[in-house]
Amino acid sequence: MWLLVFAFLFLGLDFEEIPDLIPAPLNHPYMEAPALKKREKEITHLARKKKLSPRRKYLLARFYIEAGMWEEARALLYEIQDLLPEAKIQLGFVDLWECRLEDAYEAFEKTPCNSFALHGLKQIALCWSLKKPIKAICLYRKLIQCVPKDSDLYTALGILLSQKNRFCEAKEELQWALHLAPTNRDAAMQLAQVYDWDNHWDQAEKIYAQYPEDHDAIFARAKHYRKERDYAKADQFLKNLKPRGEKEWQERFIVANHITPSLHFHSHFTKTKEDDPTLNKPVVHDEYLNATTHLTYPLTPQERIKGEGIYFHQRETNILTPTVNYNAHVAGGKLKSELFFASNWEWDVWARIFQAWGEKDKVLFPFHKTFRFEPGSSLTYTSKEHVALLDGHRESFITKNFTHHISEVLWITKGDGGYEYSPDIYLSPKAALYAESNWYQDNNWQDLEWLRLQCDLFTPYLTSSYKLQRSHFKKLTTDYFSWDRQVVQLLRVTLHKPTITAWEWELLWEHSWQSTHELIMPIGTFLFIAKNQYLIGNLLSAKIAWRYYDNIRLMLSAHYFRNTLPYRDYRLEGSLDWQF
Repeated sequence: MWLLVFAFLFLGLDFEEIPDLIPAPLNHPYMEAPALKKREKEITHLARKKKLSPRRKYLLARFYIEAGMWEEARALLYEIQDLLPEAKIQLGFVDLWECRLEDAYEAFEKTPCNSFALHGLKQIALCWSLKKPIKAICLYRKLIQCVPKDSDLYTALGILLSQKNRFCEAKEELQWALHLAPTNRDAAMQLAQVYDWDNHWDQAEKIYAQYPEDHDAIFARAKHYRKERDYAKADQFLKNLKPRGEKEWQERFIVANHITPSLHFHSHFTKTKEDDPTLNKPVVHDEYLNATTHLTYPLTPQERIKGEGIYFHQRETNILTPTVNYNAHVAGGKLKSELFFASNWEWDVWARIFQAWGEKDKVLFPFHKTFRFEPGSSLTYTSKEHVALLDGHRESFITKNFTHHISEVLWITKGDGGYEYSPDIYLSPKAALYAESNWYQDNNWQDLEWLRLQCDLFTPYLTSSYKLQRSHFKKLTTDYFSWDRQVVQLLRVTLHKPTITAWEWELLWEHSWQSTHELIMPIGTFLFIAKNQYLIGNLLSAKIAWRYYDNIRLMLSAHYFRNTLPYRDYRLEGSLDWQF
């Protein structure tokens, strides 16, 4: 009898029986955080004991878990984890609930083939897939050794491998997933996507064709044919498909733009104010109003024509002496042909005709009436990672002629070309090179080159870019801003976010550094001439867009810019796209 009493006292056994109020057996850990329960009575009963057996401590830890007291539960489980295997696994789940993934992994990885540990490790692998894909790949391979016939594990591993562009390994894992479970739809869709990414569209389409009613399969085929510029075939897949998100609506909008006639209206108003650095006062402000309306009519899915109406107004007013320097208008039309061929190429040819007129009385620089014909052509190559452009055209701008004391339209003949490389890797980096030569009507010449680097800031909605630009004029002139050498650096951050269905918004900040040497800058009726000029500027912009199905798209935006000249301007802009 005394021996029995001794055993109860020193081995931690209880005389008082505690009813088992836990629904699951003690060796079944909670894999999900349970609903909160009142466990004050049970916790008080066990916690007042001076000495508890490992089994009783495990029971107390479970009461703590049910009461939401995870820290207390963790302390007890940590104490007995080497004595009870189920305590170590339960400790892993508590860590998992609090996103302590490394601690949870350490608790599970010693017995990875335990059914409960396996469940926890799958959750860890899923979390690591987003931020630590390499570790997730290693973990999935370890889990497959425990459950070699789990098709879902092979599918998850194949998805991760494909995201790292390890296409050969991804195909092997996804094919094995389909071998184990031929009806595994997720594995089939991912395998088809890998074939598409790896430029084996025939094999991808065979898989998609096995799912003729599947939304994702139909959309994937439509997107492929849109990229191949086969808009008629893309439209066959999209016309009976109800879009499920903004990207799919955008895809329909692009395809419809090549199938049905559309109307586009765009307008912007800009107002500027500029100081003369020698006077340190605002001396002039300009107003610009531009409005264009064009109608696009597809002749075939690969060819369309655009007819455009143009109106432009520009006025420059002095501030110190309230007089108008010039007040000019431009109106005309443009006809453009767009030909899409060989899946990656686009050839555009256009011609613009306009007449410019302005006031001759009550202005300091009477306007010289002008009629212009401006042809142009461009050739563009576009693929998944590469864009190349060659362009040649004529355009015009309004300026003051200080020699003849008039305002007029000067033409520029432009020849330019550029290349952009955008590999499909993490952060979506882009690099672009561009060069341009401009021949002016007054026998001047300008060369301009720039380099732009761009990448996402850990999310596709936040983008940063850096641009370095250099330019040079053959000679300096008093008729427009000209310089011997100019270097401009631009740092831009853009936040673009679709909010709810059919709405999206964008915020932009741009910081600029401008270094100009040997310059002549007309500012109103003044000429600012300097050896060197250094300016710093900032631009803030906001844009909001709304879409009505795939028929109408409305965009409104505004920006404000100021530099240290100081020069400042604000712009209001709007556009409307309507597809019939």
